[in-house]
Amino acid sequence: MQSKDLHPDRVALYADMSPHHLAPLWEVLYALVPQQPNSPCVAAHWKYDEVRPFLMRTGKAITAEEAIRRVRIGNSTTSSQVRHGLGASARP
Repeated sequence: MQSKDLHPDRVALYADMSPHHLAPLWEVLYALVPQQPNSPCVAAHWKYDEVRPFLMRTGKAITAEEAIRRVRIGNSTTSSQVRHGLGASARP
């Protein structure tokens, strides 16, 4: 919103708040909550019937003692970023 469109009381309020490093959320919300999502994440979909055999094999390959590592990460185009970001212990 342009200051010329604001009521004089608002202009004064904003000016008085500024030295205290305050700003009205309703004037800056557009930058925090965009009209359209802009996430760098890419959606992925795996069909359970197709991945279930791998899940079952994983359950046999990883012992109960190693259960903290019983996590599967989908191999999408960003999986390496996800593994590094989550700190998952996916080993080659």
